[in-house]
Amino acid sequence: MYLSEIQIKNFRQFGAEEPIFCVQFHEGVTALVGENDAGKTAVVDAIRHVLLTRDMEFMRLQPDDFHIRLDGQQAADITICCKFSKLR
Repeated sequence: MYLSEIQIKNFRQFGAEEPIFCVQFHEGVTALVGENDAGKTAVVDAIRHVLLTRDMEFMRLQPDDFHIRLDGQQAADITICCKFSKLR
């Protein structure tokens, strides 16, 4: 089994605007590469939220995890969708 896709909406720097942030992973891929402040840590933290883990303790959403739009309004909800492949 492996994580084959993640979609993130209204989590940290990822807003709800189209296109919604989506990354597809291929079997065997184990690294995220990008410039500083590109969202690598946010992607990893989003996965941790879905799996309900951060190291040995439960990870809780914080107010600053909710995306703030350019007009200053904070998102009311966060959506993180993970697709797992080869479950068998």
